[in-house]
Amino acid sequence: MGQNYPSFQPSYSHEDLVEHFLLTPGELDLALKRRGDANRCGMALLLKTLPHLGYVPDIPPEVRDFIAGQIGLLWDCSESYPWHSSTFDLHLAQVRESTGWRFASGADKYADKATPVFLGQRGRLTPRGFQLLLERYTKAANLKDVTPHSRRHSFCKNLANAGVSLEKIAVLAGHESLETTRRYCEPSLGELQEAVELVSEEE
Repeated sequence: MGQNYPSFQPSYSHEDLVEHFLLTPGELDLALKRRGDANRCGMALLLKTLPHLGYVPDIPPEVRDFIAGQIGLLWDCSESYPWHSSTFDLHLAQVRESTGWRFASGADKYADKATPVFLGQRGRLTPRGFQLLLERYTKAANLKDVTPHSRRHSFCKNLANAGVSLEKIAVLAGHESLETTRRYCEPSLGELQEAVELVSEEE
């Protein structure tokens, strides 16, 4: 069975649909475990697109209908699927776990095209060059415990506080595991105290 395609085609024969979008028994089981038709349909679509394309594309209606039919639906109901929600983030994590799809590999394909954030005298700044600069300015500002690793934590935590999903943070940070990203984004004791105080203020 074919498992790779660069993008969607203008139209598909039934044989093409079967070759590229037939759910495996494992994928079918994972999709059917979701609650509600929209969630089942959304999960099935993720399973047949993300590991191959690396992103959620604009899926042609005939592909949607073919996938929906495999999970016992008469028509595609993925428009009701919560594409921008914590449910979507959870389903992404489950797709990654079940298929072995890695977020980092998806980010890598953009690495060579990305505009460098830090530039040195000879172009893109190396990790060691960045570390030396950070040490220099940290010492000049009389700061302590400022390292590249701590800045990565701050970057991820600030994204989380701004409402960015763990899936997106994982890609930006180059993490292969969502558990790593979760550890970077854990609330501090101060933030937990503030949360408790909010409840106290309401009472």
